[in-house]
Amino acid sequence: MDNVIKEGKTTAIVAYLTMVGALIAISMNSDPKNEFARFHTRQAFGLHLVFLGFAIF
Repeated sequence: MDNVIKEGKTTAIVAYLTMVGALIAISMNSDPKNEFARFHTRQAFGLHLVFLGFAIF
């Protein structure tokens, strides 16, 4: 379990930076399919969409 977290930590951090970072993190995780990184990229992408929705309206 610790190895999965260590391998996906960089991708998870990149996902939270910006909306573009979330898209980059999704592409970074396309090859090895790390579950830790997958969770955080989906969560960060959703948070960015919600923030964008509140900013528009």
